[in-house]
Amino acid sequence: MTTNEQEDVIEMRFSKHINDNTIEALFLCVLVGSLLWYVNGNLYAHSINHTLPYSYFASDGFAYLFLTEHVYESGNQKYHPYYATAGFSDVLWQHGLTIYSVSAIFSRTTGLEIYDSLYFIATIFVILNALGVYLILRNYNRKLAMISAGFFAFLFVKNFYVTYLWGQLGAVSGMLFLTAALWSIDKIDLKRSMVLITLFFTSALLTHIPEFIFAGAFIFVYLIIRFFVEKKIHTNHLKKIIIAGIITLVISSYYIVVFQYGVYQTQGSNPLVMSVETASAGLKVASFTDFGWVFVIALILGVLASVYFMWTEKKTIFALLFGMILLLLGFSNYYGFGLRAFHLRAFWPLYIAVLIGFFIYFILKTFIKKLPVIACAIIALVLFGSIVSSYYTPMSGPGAITQNQYDAFTWINKNTQPEDKILLFYGDGYSQSGRLIHRLTWNIDANDYFASLQAGQLRRAYKAELLTLTQGNLMYWKGFMKPGYYALEENFTTYTTEQDTFNYYVFDLASAYVPPAGQANAYVANMFIANNMTVAYKNQAVVVIQNHNLGAPCLTQIPKSNSTNNSLNTSTKP
Repeated sequence: MTTNEQEDVIEMRFSKHINDNTIEALFLCVLVGSLLWYVNGNLYAHSINHTLPYSYFASDGFAYLFLTEHVYESGNQKYHPYYATAGFSDVLWQHGLTIYSVSAIFSRTTGLEIYDSLYFIATIFVILNALGVYLILRNYNRKLAMISAGFFAFLFVKNFYVTYLWGQLGAVSGMLFLTAALWSIDKIDLKRSMVLITLFFTSALLTHIPEFIFAGAFIFVYLIIRFFVEKKIHTNHLKKIIIAGIITLVISSYYIVVFQYGVYQTQGSNPLVMSVETASAGLKVASFTDFGWVFVIALILGVLASVYFMWTEKKTIFALLFGMILLLLGFSNYYGFGLRAFHLRAFWPLYIAVLIGFFIYFILKTFIKKLPVIACAIIALVLFGSIVSSYYTPMSGPGAITQNQYDAFTWINKNTQPEDKILLFYGDGYSQSGRLIHRLTWNIDANDYFASLQAGQLRRAYKAELLTLTQGNLMYWKGFMKPGYYALEENFTTYTTEQDTFNYYVFDLASAYVPPAGQANAYVANMFIANNMTVAYKNQAVVVIQNHNLGAPCLTQIPKSNSTNNSLNTSTKP
């Protein structure tokens, strides 16, 4: 065999194994690996095993964590844990279901800590969502799907990251099933597609109701557009959707009733129209400026190209309508969805990538009639890398809780009685991380506490916040379809004044935000010890004091002045 013949054989064997499908598979491996690296890797120090809840920055994240811990310990989601509901044990579970149960099962199966399992599963949900969008786009055109995937890099830059980072995990998991529900609509011509539609509609509803509503709104708009473009009604499709919707409502009826009587009573009246400026006061929200104007211009041109293409072809293309309708729903903060629209905006890097991708694909196809798959993969990776290099700013942990704080909370959970009451004196992040204590826990009002110290007083009573879930006014069943609300019936208020009724007091001896607070806490802790209390637990930065004489005056010797606290600044970080 000649040299040329050998080269031909090698080339034939290479071509046999390295075809378009292989190139696509390799591309997807790189895409998934990159998403895992940037979404989870840098944020969690490239580890899935930590000694404390790592990169938990907000109260919502801690709430998802202690609820997942409850599911892990109890094995059910019928009631909220008593320590999160003012001590009542029959307050009905009113949150979504999926993220908590999946994370608890994953933790139980793998032995990974619950806090690591929760965010790892959330990351997997984000990546599965990206792959779900890719499948929707690929069903129309593989090359377009590959180019569009390059824009998925926006998921972890600027304010697009906030929904994930700030613990909005209900939306993170709900968006996955929104995508799955819309994928099932794209597959509606399959013989058993009604099963798929029912499965994913039910999953979306039980995971996070806003995404179920978004799915319904999408389908409504999609069917209207399809009717006007194609001038006919697909009765078979409509029948499948209606039957699937009815079955979904029947399966989820109990959860819907609880949600209606519970969370909806306190959150349903939230403003239905909300500006970006108003929403930004409570949460950093995504907007077009986070894309940059080059991409915004490309997006506008992509919308125009999509409309032109469907108009000239006189047919609807689901992949393109997928991007346009979800772009439209992202502006629903102006016409009825309020704050929830900003959760959808956080996933625009997935949902509207097809519109920018179509503009690029449209231009390329104008000049290159036969566009190779490998060229599309290279273009996507260049886009992905360019976005990362231009926009990505790594976030770093560990978040709103320190190792010493977490160790103290863990000790309390393991060594105190379920009926014990805990008072947290000022500590950085306690208003958020204190929710991890599985006991009735109050967090002292920092302004009230610091004001008393500046006045040279150490009082027996302070204003304190009971750390509890307030959504749904602590709803329970009085009887069949007769809801009761402990928060209203017990005249429950978030802030209350307690005197000498706590079993344990927690003092943080160091503060990054209010340095004198650590010194003040140490002084108060020593006063408690001088008044017949004992140190139950202590580490380098946190001390837990036990009160042995519940109900009796804690301080028989109350100092009249304390010069060490005069420099306290009452402007504290939440």
